[in-house]
Amino acid sequence: MKLTTKIIPDNKIYAYLSLYPGKDPEEVRKILCDDLLKRMKRVAATAIIVILLSILSIFFQKTDGMNVLERENVNGSTVSVPILVVDEWGEQEVLLTLNPLRMNEGEIDAMQKEVSDALDRTVLSGNPSFEEVYHDLYLPEELEGFPVLLSWSTSDPGKIQTNGRVLNDDLENAFYVTICARVLYGEEFRLYERQAILRPPILNEAERKARSLLKELSEYENETEGEKEFVLPEEIDGAKIEPVRKKKIPKALPGVFLGTVLLVGAWSNFFSSLGEKKKARFTKAEIQCKEFLSKLSILLAAGMPLRGAWKKITEDFGEEKDRGMLYENMAVTCREFMNGSTENTAYERFGERMEITRYQRIAAVLSQSVTKGVAELPELLSAEIREAVADEREQIRIRGEQAGTKLLMPMMGFLTIVFAILLVPAFITF
Repeated sequence: MKLTTKIIPDNKIYAYLSLYPGKDPEEVRKILCDDLLKRMKRVAATAIIVILLSILSIFFQKTDGMNVLERENVNGSTVSVPILVVDEWGEQEVLLTLNPLRMNEGEIDAMQKEVSDALDRTVLSGNPSFEEVYHDLYLPEELEGFPVLLSWSTSDPGKIQTNGRVLNDDLENAFYVTICARVLYGEEFRLYERQAILRPPILNEAERKARSLLKELSEYENETEGEKEFVLPEEIDGAKIEPVRKKKIPKALPGVFLGTVLLVGAWSNFFSSLGEKKKARFTKAEIQCKEFLSKLSILLAAGMPLRGAWKKITEDFGEEKDRGMLYENMAVTCREFMNGSTENTAYERFGERMEITRYQRIAAVLSQSVTKGVAELPELLSAEIREAVADEREQIRIRGEQAGTKLLMPMMGFLTIVFAILLVPAFITF
């Protein structure tokens, strides 16, 4: 069956079968698929037209506001903008120099107040206030939300560096340092200045001990700068010293993990494949049930004994390329006949091997008919045939619904593409 004939689910075929009297399901499927493909071609042609119109609309869009050029901010650079000049002499392209925005004194002073307030919040970086500075400050080169550039200086770089680092480890008392920022507004500038009072760091006993050891260790390292290798002392003032080593994963561990994963995966895949194979065999046996019952009913109606009819059907199934579990179990039953097993026992064993409720019920009917006679057997088989046909239609309906569910994601994908085709040009031209 071609791929195009699988587009429409089976339940749709049976739903519209009455619209085509005298046509079988496959002929109806072909007719509906041809109609669907024609509609899809028309939709595709419409989509292409929409895309082309969207592209053309970009070229024919209104040019309102196209002559407006936006300058860069006060600290931006000068840019050259190509300008097309059209007069009676023709067209000529020239370069216009567009300078950055320039602010007047009043605008700069107004913005400087906002910049100062923002810097007061930013520079402290978690310190309580400028009167209580315990750890590093944050001295940015740019301030978010303002078109300014900042260059920093301090009255004592040995205590507060221009990158904001605070060196207060050896402080015993408060220390005053002035920090100053030159705030650039293009060619103009303003000053931001604050006095910071450095306080000795607040350390617990362990931190004090660690800093003291670090100081001694740094002095020792400075004395051995001429040596290629630096050997850590084993201890300082009774404290054990050793480098922090990264934990290494044992070399065998990845191999063990990978091997375990492969074993578990192979185990799981083996049973998964067996389950799929069993499911496929059961499905084929359920499909063959109607044919099996029909042949058995016809042969019995023609006067053939039940054992003979069983052997005949077994031979017919044996001629098929993919014979399936039904033939295999029927062949086993035939061998049991040849080995002297009674018919009712052989039929009961057949039902047990099949492990399918319908076949177990059929096997029970056949076993009872051997004892009670075959007078009621044709009627019972006809009832089974009708039930098998009903179940087959139900399975077709279920498979059709599953196919419709699988088509839901592609439909959503197509819908997303259509929305993108319609909305993207609109946003571009907005």
